[in-house]
Amino acid sequence: IYQCDWSSDVCSSDLQSDTVFRLPAGTHVKLRVDVDLSSKVASVNDTFLARVSEPVKVENTVILPEGSLVEGRVTDVSRAGGFGRSGSLSIVFEKLNVFGGSRPIDGTLTGSIVPARPFFLLAAFLKGREARLKRDEDFEIELKRDVTLPVIAY
Repeated sequence: IYQCDWSSDVCSSDLQSDTVFRLPAGTHVKLRVDVDLSSKVASVNDTFLARVSEPVKVENTVILPEGSLVEGRVTDVSRAGGFGRSGSLSIVFEKLNVFGGSRPIDGTLTGSIVPARPFFLLAAFLKGREARLKRDEDFEIELKRDVTLPVIAY
C-alpha cells in the first residue's frame, strides 16, 4: 500500500523505493488526440485532451498505461493567410491524469505542427495551409522535468 500527495510533484518520503517510479526528464511519450486541433479554429489558452497511445515501460513494467490522459494547452496561434503564408500552432502539455490522480508535467512536442509552404511561384496566388494536429494520428512529446508516479499492481 502506498500514499501519494497528488497535489505535489513528489510522493511522500516515507514510501519505499519500490512503490514509486520516476519518469526522467527526456522521456518520450506517444500520444493521440480524439479531435483535430487546427490553427483555423484554435485560440490561445484553449485546452484539449490527448491519450497515451503506447504504454511507457521500465524493465518490462508498465509505468504509464495506454489510454492515460494528458492535458494540453494552446500557447500560440497564427492563422494561414495570403501569399502562401501557412498557419502555425504551438502547444504545451501540462497535466497527466493517471491512476485516479493528477500530476503536473512539462511536456513539449518533439516535432512541429507547421505545414509545408506552397511552391514559391504559386505562393502569391494561394492561401497558405492551416497547421493541424490530426485526430487519431500518433505524435510524440518529451518530458522536460522528472515525473514521479506510484507503482500500481495490475
